Amino acid sequence: MALVSFRAQTFITAGEVVRVSASGFLTKASAVASDSAICAGVAINSAAPLDLVLVNKDSLYTQFSGLTPGNRIYLSLTSGQFYPDYATFYAAASGATVSGAFLTEVGTAVSTSGVHIEITQPIFINK
Repeated sequence: MALVSFRAQTFITAGEVVRVSASGFLTKASAVASDSAICAGVAINSAAPLDLVLVNKDSLYTQFSGLTPGNRIYLSLTSGQFYPDYATFYAAASGATVSGAFLTEVGTAVSTSGVHIEITQPIFINK
């Protein structure tokens, strides 16, 4: 299990998908742009700006709910959030006002509350 820590740039809530900003601080990830879709992992603790945040980058995280085991989890267009499957990601990206979205896999649901975190590189999906 790899845990890393960063200083928060903004308020972060445990369970949010996060990235490292250009200034080196942790902020929420989003599938709307190439730089914001490069994920560092999932925040383990909540934090205020400049607080330390522990990030799970490649292990089991079990604080979610309502997941379907076996589904892959994808970064959302909404900052810090994720979609519970590809169909939900595709529907959101197709209906968005942006020209496309960056498909980033966050991990795979292994239970209704657990995801094995495995971040992939973003792939642009043109709508």
